[in-house]
Amino acid sequence: MRKEKSAFGVWVSTKRAHNLPLGRAASVWWWLPPVVWPDEESEFVSLIAAIVSRGGKKFVVNAPWQTGLFPAGAKGLEFWAGPFCNIANPVALGELARLGFSGAIVSPELSGEDLTSLPGLSPLPLGAVVQGSWPLGLSRVLSGEVKTCLPVISPKEEGLWAVKYDRTYWLYPNWEVDLFKHREALVKAGYALFVDLHEPMPREVTRRERTSHFNWDVGLL
Repeated sequence: MRKEKSAFGVWVSTKRAHNLPLGRAASVWWWLPPVVWPDEESEFVSLIAAIVSRGGKKFVVNAPWQTGLFPAGAKGLEFWAGPFCNIANPVALGELARLGFSGAIVSPELSGEDLTSLPGLSPLPLGAVVQGSWPLGLSRVLSGEVKTCLPVISPKEEGLWAVKYDRTYWLYPNWEVDLFKHREALVKAGYALFVDLHEPMPREVTRRERTSHFNWDVGLL
């Protein structure tokens, strides 16, 4: 972890609870992982209760049901839907508003046209992932032929690597998302929050110079 003086977020991890910045709980954006497996729910309930008791207020849940992991009757909590909720239309945003969410970080896989039009149709403030590491997938299991934090190269010379957090394997490509050049357009469209996802790349993995713009230019079918 590195020192951050401005607003920052931290992934909630039961296996790394001793490293969480609980002393700054009130100012941190606490991110829940996209998957919480049934056999680890009780661990997350306990850890979330500890964060709330230390003053944690801002939470990004990456599945709407995860609000059920929080202490009953807790006051002043602010929930944002994370990018792994795949929010992509005003109907879903309306449902989040009905459920009491404070905002949503929309799916980065939308086209540029869809991304820039969505704030005008949304009942909630919106955020967007503009930079950083975006996983190709998540899994409970991993092939015995794949070793974590070591590169796996495809026939087209595209690389990925796996890392395990809690009980989930995250599979990352060796290039990053970069929509930062469109930030001005997103600001003009009305986005209120911009996210840079940090994931340390293992020394054994060679970073590619290319970046992904997802579907900004090509659109969606």
